[in-house]
Amino acid sequence: MRFRRRHASTVVTPPVGSVEPEVADPFEARQAEIEVELTRAAGGASLCAISRSTGSVPAAKYFEGRLAAITEVRRAVKRGAEPQAAVVAAAASWHGALHRGRARDAGPDWMAYWAGGVDELDDLSASGGTAEV
Repeated sequence: MRFRRRHASTVVTPPVGSVEPEVADPFEARQAEIEVELTRAAGGASLCAISRSTGSVPAAKYFEGRLAAITEVRRAVKRGAEPQAAVVAAAASWHGALHRGRARDAGPDWMAYWAGGVDELDDLSASGGTAEV
């Protein structure tokens, strides 16, 4: 499965003499990186198709979790949240989900999914709520 962004990049006009335009959404490039990692882990196939044919796919689910977590942060920021606050709020939710999953002995795909989200949010938190991970 190939992941396509639903919206075109929001680009700010670069200053004269600038080589590259600045991206207005600091998380967009990071999300694109994760999409590439997820596509690579899935071998270009849809996650549902892989699950049906091979069973558990924790490696792909890990990147899917990372993608879901950064998508959650991007949505919060677009709604007006400060980036660091969005990361902190999402991290609390994802850490809770991972903890509850461990407590109920959730399957490997769910654990990998939640671990991926927690790792992404921990990386974002360590970078001060920016996408510079």
